[in-house]
Amino acid sequence: MKPVARKTLASLIAEQIRGEIVRGNLKASQRLPSEAELSAELNVGRPTLREALRILEGQGWVQIKFSTGVFVSDPENLADRMSSYYGKEGIRDLLDSELAQLLHEGKEIPASAKTELLLLLDGGKLREIEELIEKLQKLPSSPGFSYGEPTTLADIRSARQPAAQRPENRAKVPDLKDRIRGGLLGRCIGSLLGTPVNGWTANAIEQYLRAIDRYPLTGLMPYAPNEVARGQYSFLGAETESSPVHPRALLRGVDPEFAILNDTILSLKVMQLHGWDFSPDDVGGEWLSSLPYRATLTAERQAYGNLVRGISPPATATILNPFREWIGGTVRADFYGYVCPGDPAMASMLAFRDATVSHTKNGVYGAMFVASAIAAAFVAESAEEVVAAGMGQIPQRSRLWELLAQVVQWWKDGAEWQAVVARIEERCADYRRPHVLPNVARLAVGLLYGALDVRATICTTVMCGNDPDCNAGAAGSIVGVRAGVEGIPEDFRDAVGDRLTSAVLGFHETKISNVAEMAERIAVSRQGEGREPLPAVRETQRR
Repeated sequence: MKPVARKTLASLIAEQIRGEIVRGNLKASQRLPSEAELSAELNVGRPTLREALRILEGQGWVQIKFSTGVFVSDPENLADRMSSYYGKEGIRDLLDSELAQLLHEGKEIPASAKTELLLLLDGGKLREIEELIEKLQKLPSSPGFSYGEPTTLADIRSARQPAAQRPENRAKVPDLKDRIRGGLLGRCIGSLLGTPVNGWTANAIEQYLRAIDRYPLTGLMPYAPNEVARGQYSFLGAETESSPVHPRALLRGVDPEFAILNDTILSLKVMQLHGWDFSPDDVGGEWLSSLPYRATLTAERQAYGNLVRGISPPATATILNPFREWIGGTVRADFYGYVCPGDPAMASMLAFRDATVSHTKNGVYGAMFVASAIAAAFVAESAEEVVAAGMGQIPQRSRLWELLAQVVQWWKDGAEWQAVVARIEERCADYRRPHVLPNVARLAVGLLYGALDVRATICTTVMCGNDPDCNAGAAGSIVGVRAGVEGIPEDFRDAVGDRLTSAVLGFHETKISNVAEMAERIAVSRQGEGREPLPAVRETQRR
């Protein structure tokens, strides 16, 4: 017998709209009525309607265009229902990535299983492919795999360092709103500096900066048209802010896929609506209700597709999701550090709940590391203490902990940061660029060698390369909460300003200072082990 399909009101609404498209009553490229009009016509609440539209978007029937409306897709391009769930990556690419991920996790894959997967690609059904992958994921680790990487919070906490080695300090933090705002500014600044050279190696960044006599980096990434024009560099951005991919334009939400604070604001909304005891299901529900499909990438996009199909966390992180150890979870972790000043354990727990919607194992540990490091930075005296606090919340026998411990040792031994990055690249040669290991290791390099100085930390992290927008953004959050607004260099503050635009429903137009104020209210709502009601979310703009 097959499992009974879950039929929620949102899925029934989605089926009704899909039927109108199939019957031709809604034409390709036609704009659907406004959210208010559809809600009234269908006699459903707006949150239910939003979830239905997210389902349709995830399945490819409609496209939600930021601040413009919902448009019907061309039905002729929807014949392959399977690939519509998984974005631009084809199923073959997904399976190749899945096999690589299983090997990273220590699985011993029989040759017959690879052959079976290839046969399924030629004529198999999606469910058959999923069942085979699920069977492979349950294989025991090979005898030579020496790591211990648990997936439940209780097991993760049991696998941490002894309590005496985990620095924690829940002392009251003065000027909390200012410090949180400093973290938000730092996140934006790091992302602005790193975005133009995203995907570059440390060597490529050094060569580029030396060619224009700007090495080492000390401010915003300079745009050198002559160097870019030679075709040697792929520079994300342009000399004018009118370009939709210019880093400063991203702050204004020109492209929701790259809006810098989408994840942070979504975490804010989750906690406003669901409080301190929110669950992974609450996070997934807010994705469908508040986040456009286009605003997700890699692991989040795979998880989104699984949510659309009625799958619940933590299965959303593993079913056809080979990106489950990439860095998306770390980008979503900042807010949980902001609201837990001086309490890395609590911050890591909140980050765990969020990250398990789309990630597992080291992908989750990376999120826990970032949230813990931010929480610790409110009260820490040194970069080493911040890194130690992050490491203290993740399993001591994990691949991530081992690599971070090696980075710390290289730093203590007096190696130059460029040499440490070269060693990270060598150690992580088998991992793809967005994997959490090479990126969180680079974040640790930026923190240790930047010594918590705002400019030095962010710029060093950018020069480490790989995914500098994400890594330098996290570094900026960490040094920003320690420095506060006035401790951030004026040229950095001026580059960001206060206004921002996000793709998160209800927060399309807001200010960084407003987000900091709302985060402060959440932080102070926690008293001991009790919980006070949080302020209700207020939608600032509706579709």
